Amino acid sequence: MVSVLAVAGFFALQKHAERREVCQTAIVSIEAADGFHDFAASVAATSKQRAQGMQGKSSFEPYEAMLFVYQKPRTVQFWMKNTPLELDILFVGAGGRLQNIHENAKPFSSVPILSGENVVAVVEIPAGSVSEIGIRPNGQVHFELSACP
Repeated sequence: MVSVLAVAGFFALQKHAERREVCQTAIVSIEAADGFHDFAASVAATSKQRAQGMQGKSSFEPYEAMLFVYQKPRTVQFWMKNTPLELDILFVGAGGRLQNIHENAKPFSSVPILSGENVVAVVEIPAGSVSEIGIRPNGQVHFELSACP
């Protein structure tokens, strides 16, 4: 379950980030077939950061991620325009439940990738991670936010 403290902390940091650029990181723990796996994530906290996402990033380490968190549950859509990396995209609903997974999103595609349901967070991880470690819908996703060092 997403920690209430982590979510409250995120909203406080997000309000501050909207006023000026703030670097945030998170440890995102994703439930898989053999337990939880931790990913080191950059956090897209501002509208500008969320719009930029992974665009232009040319490499992604095996347990690296990008975390998008929303103040209110909503449907979202992502695309891969200007993104040279293949990604697995995880859509996280209320209570940290993994609702939808889009595996191997194609680089540079303008085709929308839809959440399908209301989500409170989205996690982008290296393509192939979902099948490699056995991530499945209805698993749990936890995250803890912190400011960059």
